[in-house]
Amino acid sequence: MKQLDYQNYRVSCTVNAKMMDGSEFWGATDQHQKKFFKHVFHDIIAKIEAGLEEYDEIDLSTLEIIYKFIDIPTGGTGTTSRDKSSLSKKKSWVAIKNDDNNCFWYALALQIYRNHRCYDDLRKGRPIRKKLAKELCESCNCEWNVPVSFDDIQLIESTLNANIYVIGMDEIPLLGDTCNIYNTLLYKSEKRGGTKQFWFLYEESDNGHYNAITDIKSFMGVKYYCSKCLGCFNHKEAFNKHVCHEYVDCKGCNIKQKIISYR
Repeated sequence: MKQLDYQNYRVSCTVNAKMMDGSEFWGATDQHQKKFFKHVFHDIIAKIEAGLEEYDEIDLSTLEIIYKFIDIPTGGTGTTSRDKSSLSKKKSWVAIKNDDNNCFWYALALQIYRNHRCYDDLRKGRPIRKKLAKELCESCNCEWNVPVSFDDIQLIESTLNANIYVIGMDEIPLLGDTCNIYNTLLYKSEKRGGTKQFWFLYEESDNGHYNAITDIKSFMGVKYYCSKCLGCFNHKEAFNKHVCHEYVDCKGCNIKQKIISYR
């Protein structure tokens, strides 16, 4: 077992339990530095108490608490912290700045037009962004400058023949750790595993606000990502041997997201 550098690691915790009806209860704490280690215990107690308040049929005899120690390498620009200020250092997502109700379309355009010759201008929010985003909106038979709801996303998926996934800013899974993203999503495709996937980081507000995740593997801070079951892995052996929950034929699929264009 590798000895951790006690000056540079974080610790987090997950809790799992079975419900009386056979379903699962799951929760995870934030990552904390060593000097804030006690906060892990406060967090996990809060998760269990919240679960008992919301679900009164948790089988406590199945309760499992797993502590995870994450060794943080020195140097580099990556971050495993999930607070917004730390996330801003990541280059794998783009915070959408706008003064209208079209943040979803701007975020989608950033992902679809990755190979556009004016991509830098699009990323900086220049007029080309509005032009391309509005064309996308019209092609999906949606109304411009109207907030996109999760119900609308299902129709957009069908038009684009793609999978769309939405991660809540306050529900981001543990970064830099082996996990499965699927059960933490605010919105998930009913039929996952498509080769075209578009990811959004969602912030709660009056109308909700969508940001673009341009590289989910980099955003999650892992080396391997399964586009079928949405599993994240740090070790090649675990990735190669994993079996997808709904795709028993999957032996470590790592399909790259296809970039589609209307040009």
